[in-house]
Amino acid sequence: MTHLLLIALAAIFALFRLSKTTDKFANAISFGMIFSVALTLIQIRFVFTAGFVLFMLCLLLVIIYGFKKKSFNKFNQVLIIIPAFFVFVLYFFQFQHYPYARAIGLSMIIPVLCYFILLTRVRSFKNELGFMTIIAATAAIEVARRFNWLMS
Repeated sequence: MTHLLLIALAAIFALFRLSKTTDKFANAISFGMIFSVALTLIQIRFVFTAGFVLFMLCLLLVIIYGFKKKSFNKFNQVLIIIPAFFVFVLYFFQFQHYPYARAIGLSMIIPVLCYFILLTRVRSFKNELGFMTIIAATAAIEVARRFNWLMS
């Protein structure tokens, strides 16, 4: 239940950031992620799955956005691409029920660390802060789940 609250708060933060986003592609990604989070909060299996798939598609758009954003230096591009890539790979493994998906979830510490680095450079990332917060919240939830899994 706590994970639903955390992801909902991240989506609400991204919703407030929508009005401050000047890049249309970043705005579309943020809106897509907010909508996908809203769908996953509805506990009907088909709607949840649709939200999950939409979230994964938005993660692919974030990766494309990171490569497309030429005004960023390479380090800033990596701060956008790496978290989205790691979360996408984890969710792809979980969606396909591949073995060791739980172990891969321990790598979610990397997107969380990237987000904290991103927060130190918040002036450079004003358009990306909304969807990166959702990605970081998702990664933090997965890290907490994995540590809970390891401790039990």
